[in-house]
Amino acid sequence: MKKVIISLGLCLFAGFSAIAQEAEATSSASGAVVTKKGTPILPQAGDYAIGVSANPFLRYLGNFFGKQNDNGVPAFGWGAFTVYGKYFLEDNRAIRVRLNINYGSTQDKRFVRDDQLFANDPLLGALATVADVRQVGTQGLNLSAGYEFRRGRGRLQGFYGGEVTLGYGKVNTSYTWANPMTDVNQNPTSTLMWGAVNPPLRTLKDKGGLTVNLGLGGFAGVEYFIAPQISLGGEVGLGLGYATTGQSEITVESFNAGTAQVEEMSQRGGAPNRDFTFAVDGFGRIFLLFHF
Repeated sequence: MKKVIISLGLCLFAGFSAIAQEAEATSSASGAVVTKKGTPILPQAGDYAIGVSANPFLRYLGNFFGKQNDNGVPAFGWGAFTVYGKYFLEDNRAIRVRLNINYGSTQDKRFVRDDQLFANDPLLGALATVADVRQVGTQGLNLSAGYEFRRGRGRLQGFYGGEVTLGYGKVNTSYTWANPMTDVNQNPTSTLMWGAVNPPLRTLKDKGGLTVNLGLGGFAGVEYFIAPQISLGGEVGLGLGYATTGQSEITVESFNAGTAQVEEMSQRGGAPNRDFTFAVDGFGRIFLLFHF
C-alpha cells in the first residue's frame, strides 16, 4: 500500500514540476506576472480566493515519511479546521475572512469489575469486566475579518495587516456507569479517576460554561504561488484578546439512605471567569489558497 502511495506522490510531484516549468513567470506589457502562455499567476483586483488550512495534510506527509503509527489520512470534516476567504480590492490589497471550526466528540472507556456477576459467582465474576464510558463533546467557532496589504516580486509574496475576531467555545462531558447504583449496591465499582468518590458520588454530566472571546491584532506572512492562481502560505499573529466564561453545571448521583433511593443533584460552578491576553500566535497558520 505504501508503494502505491509513494508512486502516487511521485506522480503528483512530477505534475507540479511540469506546471512550474510551464508557468515560468515573465512580465506582460502591463507589468503583471504571467506564464509563457499569458495566464496571470498572481491575483488581480476583483479576484476572489478561497482556501483551507494545510496543517493536516503536511502533518500527514511528515508522519508518513517518518513512519509514524498514528498517520490517519487527512479529511475535510468538523474537527479543528480553518476556512479562508479573500476579495482583492486592488492587486496588492484585499479584505479577508477566516473561519475556524472546532466541533468534535471523543469517547473513552475504562474497564471495571462486573458487580452483578461477582455477586452471583465470585470466582467467575472476579475475571469479568464491564466498561464505564466518558463522552467529551467540544464545540467552537471563531470568525475573523481583516484588511490585508501585499507586496513582492514574482511568485513569492509577502503580506501583512490587521483583523478582529469574535468566537465562542464550550465543552460538555457525560458519563455512563456500567454498574448501576441501587439500594442493594450503594457503592458500585466505578472508575475513580472520573469523579467517583467514597461515600458514593458519581458525576453524570459536566456542562462547561460558554466561553465568548473577542480579539484584535495584526498578522504577517508569506505566500508562494506553486501554480497560476494556486498558493501555499503561512502567517503568524500578534494581538490582544478578551474572553469570558460562564458558570459550569455539574450533575451527580448518590444514594440517599434516608429515602432509600438514588438521587440526582445539580450544582453551579464558581463565578464567571474573565481573561485578558496579549500574545504571539507562536504556532502559526499554514494554508492552501485557490484564486479565481
